[in-house]
Amino acid sequence: MPPVSLYHVLFPDPPVNSPVDVSSVDHTVNVLYDLVLVGLTMGVIAIIFAVLAVIAMWQVFRKAHQHGWAALVPIYNVVVLLRIGRRSPYWLLLLAPVVLNTVIQLFANVTATNLSLYGLLSLITYGCGLAVSIVTGRGVAAVFGRSGTFGVWALGVFPFVGYPILGFGRAQYLPAESLLVGPMPLSR
Repeated sequence: MPPVSLYHVLFPDPPVNSPVDVSSVDHTVNVLYDLVLVGLTMGVIAIIFAVLAVIAMWQVFRKAHQHGWAALVPIYNVVVLLRIGRRSPYWLLLLAPVVLNTVIQLFANVTATNLSLYGLLSLITYGCGLAVSIVTGRGVAAVFGRSGTFGVWALGVFPFVGYPILGFGRAQYLPAESLLVGPMPLSR
């Protein structure tokens, strides 16, 4: 008796005298089954990366004498990163297209007539998000004694690499008094 797979349990073979072309249906079901497995695998990997990023950001916040739980709150964690990196909170305004794009994705009916406009908005969204990430990364890198290049690439472009390096590595937070260059002062 051949081994029984989950696929054959969920999708048993049709009767022998079925009028449906079994080979094409079987192939389509196999492809859909494979797509579901790939989607689930990518989802699990994305969740793992997100959890690791939150843990690493929590550590960075703790090193910078901020509340670690702030890493869990979506917009507030950017505010805290801007505060740590001694950047103006007005950089948050560049995240407005990100919120707008999210609302459009949730509620809009994208058709062929407005697809190019939607694509342009998506491009603007990713550009604005990357700009905020790079500016924030440069500031955070500076207060942890790292170079601007580290801030741009490791914290701005590849934050899932840079924040664990800062959070779990030997990097120490440098208060404003110890920096030679005086970035924007923080008001509390």
